[in-house]
Amino acid sequence: LDAPACYGWNSRWLKEWACMVGAPGNLGMLRFSTDELPERERLPMFQEIFGRAITKVDFEPVAGTHLRVQATVRAIPGLGAWIGAFSPLHGRRTHGLIADGNDDVALCMCPEGGSIISQLGQELTHQGGDAVLLSNSDALSSTMVHRSHHVSLSLSRKVMRTMVADLEDTFMRPVPKNSEPLRLLKSYVDVLGEDHPLATPELCHLVVTHVY
Repeated sequence: LDAPACYGWNSRWLKEWACMVGAPGNLGMLRFSTDELPERERLPMFQEIFGRAITKVDFEPVAGTHLRVQATVRAIPGLGAWIGAFSPLHGRRTHGLIADGNDDVALCMCPEGGSIISQLGQELTHQGGDAVLLSNSDALSSTMVHRSHHVSLSLSRKVMRTMVADLEDTFMRPVPKNSEPLRLLKSYVDVLGEDHPLATPELCHLVVTHVY
C-alpha cells in the first residue's frame, strides 16, 4: 500500500492499519475507527496515524475517559477534511509540529458537543454548531470536554486571502451557527463524509470550488 508522502500518510503504523481494516489503496479517502483495532493498540495507533501522520496534532484522552474515535479523512488538491465522532480528548499542535511548514487555515465546526480552544493568546469555547477559523502555522491547544462530533476543513491560506479581507484578523472569532453561508457549507461537507469516490480531477475540482 503506497500512501502519498505529501499527506504524511507513509508511516509503518498507517500501512499496518490500512491492511487490517481494508482501507482503499487510493488514500484520497480514509476511514479510521478505534472499534476495528485491538484494544491495546487503539491509543498508540490513533496517536500515530490520526494524530501525527494526518492532523499533525498530539492527542491524549481526557483522564478517566475511554478512547473511541470514528472518523473519515479526505485529501484532495486544495482541500483536506476530517469528519467524525470523538471521545473527550486533549490536543496540541506544538511548535515542533508546526515546523512542517503547513500554513493552511482550518475551519472547524462542531455540530455536537464542544471544545475549549487556545491560540494566538486567546481562548474560545467552541460549541453548539458554531464554526471558528484557526491558523495551522501557529501553536494551538484544545480540549474536547464531552464526546463530540467535529468537522475540520484545511483550506489554502493563499486562496482564502483573495476572498477574505484581513484574513488573519478573523482567527479565533466564532462564526454563528445560524449564518447562512455556514449552513450552506455544512451541506457540502456532508458529501465529504459519505462514500462518494470523487474519482476524477474534474469532480474533485467541483467539490473544492463549492467549499471555497
